[in-house]
Amino acid sequence: MKIEEGCRLRVPEVNPESEEIEAIREGRKDRAENGTVSHEEIDWENQN
Repeated sequence: MKIEEGCRLRVPEVNPESEEIEAIREGRKDRAENGTVSHEEIDWENQN
């Protein structure tokens, strides 16, 4: 099983789908550009 460097899969897969790898890359890019929001900063009561 080949896993990209830095990729942390919780459930090992024999062959991750290319869409899954692309989603990981997209998420990393988004976090790098936009940062993250902590759990405490989210107003869970007023989600619209």
